[in-house]
Amino acid sequence: MEQAIGYEIDGRKCEGMLVCDDKLKKHSPVILLQCDWKGVCPETIAQARMIAGDKYLVYMADMWGAGFGAKPKTFEELMKVSRALRADYSFTIANNKKAMDILLEEGKQRGADTSRIGLVGYCAGGGFGLEYARTGPKLDAIVVFHVTNPNPLDASRPSNIKGSVLVLHGSVDPVTPLPSIRALEEEFDRGKVSWQTVIWSGACHSFTDVAAKDPGRGMYDPVLDRRSNVLAQEFLAEKLLT
Repeated sequence: MEQAIGYEIDGRKCEGMLVCDDKLKKHSPVILLQCDWKGVCPETIAQARMIAGDKYLVYMADMWGAGFGAKPKTFEELMKVSRALRADYSFTIANNKKAMDILLEEGKQRGADTSRIGLVGYCAGGGFGLEYARTGPKLDAIVVFHVTNPNPLDASRPSNIKGSVLVLHGSVDPVTPLPSIRALEEEFDRGKVSWQTVIWSGACHSFTDVAAKDPGRGMYDPVLDRRSNVLAQEFLAEKLLT
């Protein structure tokens, strides 16, 4: 099942996507998903379906704006939009909060267990999700794939991350080099967050993105796509289903 659900943040129209198996059981956990910079589009919806499987109700937040996913975009345009969103902290938090409200309301209406909550982020979406997580919402599990901007926009803001975190990353990611991941781990340690990082040797950025074909920026790797999803599913099951 896929259902578009729109919302507005200060007049900016957004359109997220609710995703779940048609036969999803009652009392299933819920997951907020932040997609990569392509926005809500067939490729990122496919990732949401993969995360949802037959076990979770997933709502894809839309940081990028209604219809953005369907538009043709150059690399330069994607960079411009992504940087503007990264700099707009208030919008990032408001968008996540609104998307979470929708997820929880839809979950209640569909008989899901809204006390068990996960957050999954891909690429830039991982960075947006982590910024939201720092504000202290109730989260049981957080997973980020090849995260972009993993460190806080403003380090003076308190970090109050709840739940356990799994970071899935590549050793030669040119977008988010390993020192940024080490700084994230140090942040987790200061906050006494339970975390695990998996680093794959030789792996580039965007290893789960089938459209990524530039090793200087991001490169799809079908083996790591599968492996990372297996690890994510095991982690989510441990934190949300047991």
